[in-house]
Amino acid sequence: MIHPTPRLLIVDDSQLDLRQWGKMFETLGYHIQTLQAGDDFSSVELLTEKMRTLAPDLVLTDFDMMGINGFHVLSAAKKAVPWAPVILHSANPGQIAQFSGMSTKALTTPGFFLAVMEKGHVKEIDEAFKNHLNSRP
Repeated sequence: MIHPTPRLLIVDDSQLDLRQWGKMFETLGYHIQTLQAGDDFSSVELLTEKMRTLAPDLVLTDFDMMGINGFHVLSAAKKAVPWAPVILHSANPGQIAQFSGMSTKALTTPGFFLAVMEKGHVKEIDEAFKNHLNSRP
């Protein structure tokens, strides 16, 4: 279900990053939801249940977090909110290079969108989300 104001779920292990990402995307017109790895959930199962409850339209997650990583978030999203595009971001360019080639092959399923981007590319992330939302029936 797409809401009139798209619900963006941001998953990160840093409270500071959650606040910063939230403020940036809120100014772009998104309804912000956040989950902090370690504090709000401690397993993929708990994350999956929280995602089902929140029912976001879009998911933005850090790749490298303590105790969990972006692939865990992707796995939970595929189970809980298969309609929601997921963008993995990382401050580590090596991770971006390593995983962006996989994003269109191993990590996507029909109707599911994944992009891998460097942290801080708010405009590109916003464009990717909006393109995906606009292409949905």
